[in-house]
Amino acid sequence: MLQVKKQEALAKLALTRAASNATLVDADAAEIARIAAALQTATEGGIAGGRT
Repeated sequence: MLQVKKQEALAKLALTRAASNATLVDADAAEIARIAAALQTATEGGIAGGRT
């Protein structure tokens, strides 16, 4: 589900892309990818499931 949400967010972000904001959109896309990776890592580690 995380990958689906990440792809949806990136697709919506891509719709806002224009020559004047390409750098900002790229930075936001990178941040979305970073957050998704961190959530994936946390989930695999059991943090999301309440285990520490």
